[in-house]
Amino acid sequence: MTAPRGRLPCLVAALQPILDPNNSTLELPHTQNVAVYQVAANVYEVVFQGVYRADKTIAVAVATSSLLRADGSAGSVTVSSRVHDNGPIGGLAFGINYYNVDQLNLRLGSGDVHLNVQSTAAGTTTTIKGNGGNNTFNVSSDATSIGGVLTNSGNLLGIVGPLLIDAGAGAASRLIVSNLAGPTNPYVIQGPATVGGTAYQQVTGFAPAALSYTATGGKFTDGATNDGVLFRLANTGDNTINLRSTLGGGNTTFVQGNGNNDTFNVSSDADSSRGGSTNNGDLLGVAGTLTVVGGPGPNNRIVVSNFGGAATPNVEKNTATVAGQAYQLITGFAPASVYYAAVGRFFDDATTNGVVLRGSNHGGDTFLVHRVPPAWRRMTRHFIAAPLKWCRVRLCRWMLIDVSHANHIWRGCPPPSR
Repeated sequence: MTAPRGRLPCLVAALQPILDPNNSTLELPHTQNVAVYQVAANVYEVVFQGVYRADKTIAVAVATSSLLRADGSAGSVTVSSRVHDNGPIGGLAFGINYYNVDQLNLRLGSGDVHLNVQSTAAGTTTTIKGNGGNNTFNVSSDATSIGGVLTNSGNLLGIVGPLLIDAGAGAASRLIVSNLAGPTNPYVIQGPATVGGTAYQQVTGFAPAALSYTATGGKFTDGATNDGVLFRLANTGDNTINLRSTLGGGNTTFVQGNGNNDTFNVSSDADSSRGGSTNNGDLLGVAGTLTVVGGPGPNNRIVVSNFGGAATPNVEKNTATVAGQAYQLITGFAPASVYYAAVGRFFDDATTNGVVLRGSNHGGDTFLVHRVPPAWRRMTRHFIAAPLKWCRVRLCRWMLIDVSHANHIWRGCPPPSR
């Protein structure tokens, strides 16, 4: 830090009669319960210490709205406070205070660390690196980890500086990023990015600043639940997340759509920022298991598109149960499996197609559809599009299927007439 760090006697003199009352009497022991430092031009740090070091009730507030500069013009004061939380054994959980820093680099120890990130500073790039442990990174405005219990039901409005996380070599690290109580997320994009020579998955449109993550030599996993990386979308409005890629190498990604009606676009060019949705790319970037769960509304939608990719001759769609939850499972379409489900249903009023699988524009796709659960049959509309060329669709249970713009071959048990 290059800013001057000097004491400010005038502020100390104003605060000491309040916080160090003994100092006005020679017969009493003197104290130093407050210190004031100037850390930059017009920026001051007030530190409560001594008997007040663990007192959460004491703070600095602006008591007047008529502040004047030395020249008589109107002035203003901005106050930011930080209170140390109680640690797990009753001690003080001291963190890191920083100001006017371009790069903040945190290197974790070799053990398993729970790191809660509630905010980042504007103008500061924060880089966090693991060091071999199975680390948990909890990102949300209320992020805490007490006794192994994670809290992450806040928002991401405080992530105003870029955040880069490398979990390191641990085989069972976790990343939770939660905007549950925040504003609707209509333009979230996840895709590959290289920062400082390191390959990351980068998420934009979720927080004010970009979030990039990877696990060099390790992975994000969480046992059988497939949520090594967990995104919790806002619980208001209609969210849209565009998944261009996922982290491979055994990593698992889970997107929890908590809005009314959520849209999931899965393709290398997926984009919803220009009105409507773009999904004309391929699925080669979906290298790690992906699970999406739509919200409680009746009009969730998922589009999985390999339109711009090579033919996929062995696509299978089946049911699966993961950690007690029933999902639809797609294999053979992307390098990794795709699971999907909804609290409500998948349906689109405009097209009546809530689940869309877009085959290759080059033709030669084969879709083997095993079944749809009975509870979904009248709630969810599936659509398989194999544009311009030929494809095969084989049905082994009743399901609503449309195949458009194709010379198609039906094998197995065709659906009954509607």
